[in-house]
Amino acid sequence: TLTATIHGFEQVYMVIDALDECPFVNGTRKRLLDILHRIHNTDSPNLHILCTSRKENDIDALFSPLLSLPHNTAIDLSKYMGPMNQDIRLYVDKTLASYTWPESVKEEAREALVRKADGM
Repeated sequence: TLTATIHGFEQVYMVIDALDECPFVNGTRKRLLDILHRIHNTDSPNLHILCTSRKENDIDALFSPLLSLPHNTAIDLSKYMGPMNQDIRLYVDKTLASYTWPESVKEEAREALVRKADGM
């Protein structure tokens, strides 16, 4: 249905955020990756797909061959980890400002959240 509908529009933009967070349970992620592969193979010039994900082997296995095709590209944001962590730190600081915790506890929370965020 989706691929048939795509042809009825001048331009279609599909955004899939946090693909790596799709669970493996009952083959859910594999089914989603298979569907994305089929959609991409419809060769619809009006379809534009943006996926975000942390590096995962199964996702890389699907997208690596696709990224070698013309008009497809990957952007590795890990090069910008410093500025991203600073942005996360600013957000966490703003949120923690409303708490009356001791500064040492806020600092511990801040550092743990930035470290575990992994740029996200």
